[in-house]
Amino acid sequence: MKSPPTVLCLVLFLACCNYSGAEPLITLTNLSGQVYDHVRILRTNEDGFVYSMAGTDTPRGLISFTTIPESDLGRLGISSEQVTLAADRMKTREAAKTADAQRGIADRIQRELGNEATREAQKRQAALNNIESLKSQIAELTSNIESASRELRHREAAVADYNSANRGNRLAPRLYVKKSAHVEIQDKKETLAKLKRELQRQQAEYDAQYNQPVKAKGKSRKAPKADPQTGFGTNPHPGPALPSDGRGRG
Repeated sequence: MKSPPTVLCLVLFLACCNYSGAEPLITLTNLSGQVYDHVRILRTNEDGFVYSMAGTDTPRGLISFTTIPESDLGRLGISSEQVTLAADRMKTREAAKTADAQRGIADRIQRELGNEATREAQKRQAALNNIESLKSQIAELTSNIESASRELRHREAAVADYNSANRGNRLAPRLYVKKSAHVEIQDKKETLAKLKRELQRQQAEYDAQYNQPVKAKGKSRKAPKADPQTGFGTNPHPGPALPSDGRGRG
């Protein structure tokens, strides 16, 4: 046996409904002005009404208790406690959603910082690799020049000894060392100088960008004050005294 208030609410609810066969339909405008025209209430959950359009059982959406005007709550059998609980749950979900969004932003920033740090580390390593490569090229070319120069000196000495030993022998051919050997060595020396200048430039750039060496500032030396009697400057750090001539003069 239903209680009188329940029967009264059901009668009021049915009085506000239109019918299409056995399906109760309602028309409702929420607090935002959205109109639900001739929709069917499929079921009620803790947050609101799950509704469908007329003539179908396919859920179309949810009408939240918090969006229903106060004037319609009573006729739909919704208590103020249900609205309060739905509003609290909505606030909790919004807070969780905001927290998730903030965590997502923080994670993205962290990833971006990590990617930037990785790119910077790769850039720094590439600069170091270039410097080390130049050092290797300089060392190899220096060794090559020393070997070529030593070989050329020995060759010139051997040619000079041979020509000297056969100076009076008209049948002996006169030997000489091609100038191209000297030119080749000179070209290598010029290349070596360029490599050293490039190494110096890259090393300076690396130090300025990563090491940032601080140059000690030198103390400025003040000019000596003039002697008021002689007008000459006085030395704050005088040297050793001159030997006396016995008459009180230095």
